[in-house]
Amino acid sequence: MSEEEVILACDQNKIEKIILNLISNAIKFSNINTDIEIKVNTRLDLNKVFVSIKNYGEVIEKCNREKVFGKFMQLDDLYIRRSEGCGIGLFLVRKFVEMHDGKVYIDDLDDMDDATQFTFSLPIKVIDK
Repeated sequence: MSEEEVILACDQNKIEKIILNLISNAIKFSNINTDIEIKVNTRLDLNKVFVSIKNYGEVIEKCNREKVFGKFMQLDDLYIRRSEGCGIGLFLVRKFVEMHDGKVYIDDLDDMDDATQFTFSLPIKVIDK
């Protein structure tokens, strides 16, 4: 189900940092001239909003999917690293999502895609003004 507008209680700055970090990573690890797909899906039956960011290029193997959320974690070798960073971004993404009682994970995709998709979900919470 798609909604025109869903209002939920959240820290806007933290949500912005989550999305910008995931988009930045998607850009860094995409093949040249490929798309980055961003989807927002509202599941009122689950009382959640899902945001997915998919890039085509470097695939994160299943055995490394939890590791990438570790503090100062980078999967590629220091001497052949193709992008800058200190490995703190996905750690912060997970912490910020969990601060909102949400979850973040890497989706299982068709292996033929050569794509990686991060999804985070947030509960739809409202507060009295």
